[in-house]
Order: sequence, then structure tokens, then C-alpha cells
Amino acid sequence: VAAADTLIKTAVPPPAFGIGILRRTSCPPPLITRTYKLNAHALLAAMDPHAAAPTSSEGASEIVRRYFFARGISLEPPRAIFLNLDKGLLMARLDSVEVEQLQDLLDGLLIALEPERKPGFNMPRVDGATQAPTQVVPQGPVVTLEIKFLEVTDRGAEDLGLDWLFGQTSTNAQSLDVGPPSGGLPGATSPGAANIRVERGRLEGQATVLSAEQVKALLKRLEGRGGVDILAAPRVTTESMRSAQVRIEDVRTIVTEARTLPGEGTNRPAIHYETDSLKFGPSVDVLAIWTGDRWNLSVLGRVTEFLGYDDPKGLIVEARNDAGEKLTGQKPLPRLRVRETVGEGRLGPNQTLMLRGPVSERVSKTKGSWFRAPKTETERRRLYVLVSSIPAE
Repeated sequence: VAAADTLIKTAVPPPAFGIGILRRTSCPPPLITRTYKLNAHALLAAMDPHAAAPTSSEGASEIVRRYFFARGISLEPPRAIFLNLDKGLLMARLDSVEVEQLQDLLDGLLIALEPERKPGFNMPRVDGATQAPTQVVPQGPVVTLEIKFLEVTDRGAEDLGLDWLFGQTSTNAQSLDVGPPSGGLPGATSPGAANIRVERGRLEGQATVLSAEQVKALLKRLEGRGGVDILAAPRVTTESMRSAQVRIEDVRTIVTEARTLPGEGTNRPAIHYETDSLKFGPSVDVLAIWTGDRWNLSVLGRVTEFLGYDDPKGLIVEARNDAGEKLTGQKPLPRLRVRETVGEGRLGPNQTLMLRGPVSERVSKTKGSWFRAPKTETERRRLYVLVSSIPAE
């Protein structure tokens, strides 16, 4: 896909027309985290009785996110909802108003299943056993997690033996999708969301556990090596059964829409380019559960990038007035890239869960001259996420 680093602008004579920029600004409300214990399969059946039962926590979470998003709950990051299918845990990170809305929706779902049951989440299991109370506020063991993001070229991965760690299996295939933003992706709530295109790559189940010595040896080999980028994120300390999120945000102002203002009578027409402040960068959502001797980690790693603006290729907006004056401008077409990796693992002290993510391609073109032919090079880079457990002091 051809993309430009900056928005292609239309030159307009200053005395004839006016072009303005409208910027949306807001102060986001504080977010809180809530964890609910419930019967995950019954919850999914209440949301859509005719849908096929998902086989993974991520598939179940996608159904839940779509359900709540369609009912007005925003999932713009850092907001998040995740359903652990095996453990029957629903985790939500929302503001206080959305938490109350979520609670009402969940009560409604359970009442629909059992009309005689009062609002609450003492939902019975399918086999008739009673679940624990839904709202969980654990006061248990804590763990400190250290997170690193790696980007490695294909050549670098082969040289370092990373493919050997994960193996070559059918699960190496990543899911690819291109479309407008949805759910919690940047731009999903923007007025110009229809103009935004998101390249979304996802890889599930590619995870392995490394010892402290293996991680140390790997990082030492990476030092000073070409084709490798390392980004260390802040540490985070979390309790058992409580989700945590780490984000490194880069807020950028993106032009998302062009709206015309026809001039009345002899008033000059105008085009207003609307902007939105979108958040980019890496993030990790983690649920840690202490089992008595090890930590079970469920991890979702994500990197969001702004690639530039697509060539509008003749897509224009046009404003006129009654005097026949005309102003034209180009449609802004922002392009984003989202790469995600999902995995689980059991960690002891000072061990690391390493996840392999999808591959992205960067195409560079060199113009030809009298002495050389034009050349196009494609660099393939793969994402890795390292989550290390450090015993809390």
C-alpha cells in the first residue's frame, strides 16, 4: 500500500477561501479495574444463544467486547475487557460510569437466563455447583513483572535461533485484516473513523518459558546487533487474580475528516480538516494468578503505529457558494498498523514468558538513475514480548 509521511495538501489562493483545523480535546476520566467470577460459557450463551462456542479465551473476549461495545461501552485504549474462558474470570478496565453500565448489563444477562434470580453474580455452573461471589477483590500474593519489547528482522531471528525456540508449526500463521478501526483500537470513536484504515496482524499461542540464564544470554547476543530494536517498559506490581496494564503512549494529532462549509450568497466556502488525538505505542495486558507454587500468566501484547496517509487517488471534497466560487480539497486517509500477540505460561521466580508476535513489512524504494536501476527492498520485522517475574520485596 502506498503511503505518504504527511497529509497531501491542496494549495489554495489565500484571498479566495478559508481552511480551518478543528481539534478535539478532552480530559479522560480515571479508569478503575474490576474482576468478576462467573460462568463464562453461560454468559456467552446469554449474549448470543445461536453463536458457536469459542474455544479460546481470546475468541470469547472478542464476543464479549463486541457485545458491550454495541451497547455503548467505549473500548478505546487504555479501556479493556477480557474474559478468561477456563477460569471464569471477566476483567474490565473502565471509568466509573462505564463500570456501573457494565454491572447493569451483566445483571440483565443473568436475569434473562434465570428470571427468578435477583440481580447479582452468584450464577450457578452448568453442572449445578455454585460459583463464588462475582466481584473479586483479592488480598493475596503479589508479583512484579518486567516487560520488554523486541523487534527483530527475519535475518536476525534466524541468527539468534529464535525460530528454534518456538518451532515451525501450523500456529505460526498470523491472522491478517485490513479495515476501519473497531472495539478498542485507536480511532474507533473518531468522527472520521470511516476514513481510517487499520492493518491488523495477530498471532496466538506462540509462547515459551525461559530461565533467567537464557534471557541473559539472549539479551547479551542482542547488544550492538544490527536489525534488532529493544524497548524496556516500566515494571508493574500486581496481585493474584487482578489484571494489570502497562502502556508507553505516544499521542499524535491525526487529520481524520474533511468537512465542507458552503458559503451562503457571496460568502466564501470553506473546508475544515478535523483532527483527533490518537494514542500509539506498545502496551501489555496481563492477568497473573498464583497457584501455590507458580504464576499463571495470560498476556496480550500490542503495538500500534501510525504509518501515514494513503494517496486519496482522486477522492476530493468540494465546497461552493451561490456566486459560483468553488474550493476543493483532498480526503484524509490515515493508515494505522496494529500487531498483537496472545499467549499463556506458568512462571516460577525469575523466569520469563516470551511471546512471538506477527511480522510486519517495510517497503523502501530507490529511484533509478543513469548509473543504477530502480530498486525495491522489503524488510520483514517480527515482534517479541518478554514478561519476566521478579519476586516482590
